[in-house]
Amino acid sequence: MVAFALDYLVILGYLAILLGLGLGARKLFGPWEKSIVAAEPAAMDVFAFVVAILPVILYFAISESSPSRATWGKRISGLAVVGPNDSRLSQPRALVRAAVKFLPWQLAHSCLFRIEGWPLEPMGPSPTVMAGLAVSQALALWYALAIALAKSHRAPYDWLAGSLVVTTRQSA
Repeated sequence: MVAFALDYLVILGYLAILLGLGLGARKLFGPWEKSIVAAEPAAMDVFAFVVAILPVILYFAISESSPSRATWGKRISGLAVVGPNDSRLSQPRALVRAAVKFLPWQLAHSCLFRIEGWPLEPMGPSPTVMAGLAVSQALALWYALAIALAKSHRAPYDWLAGSLVVTTRQSA
């Protein structure tokens, strides 16, 4: 949890840069609320995925398949992600791990974009949106409970990717 909290600082830094760029673009080009992206939930979803979520997934995948086997937060915390037989995690496995790890986050965003009027004047969410939000929260809870309560302390995304988070001999 400490490693993820540290990595979340990296994510927040990236999101702060995006916010600054967005505010600058708004000042130059006007309010985004009137753009086609704002009019189409699917377009907003794709835009948010490409700009915000995909880079975070790639940060985790590239870092955890690198020679250090760790994101910045994991290195500081003395952790590494390994593949089968304590090998370096392959890029495809690291991508699966990161994509499944952030699936609840993406699902929640997808649901939010389908709330009519969101984010400025949201209407009540539909039953489908509420179900999607419940599934995203259930997945996140499942991940946390698996890490906390499972004998191996492995998250479902580690099971799927064939990975394991291990303690390194030294912290960075």
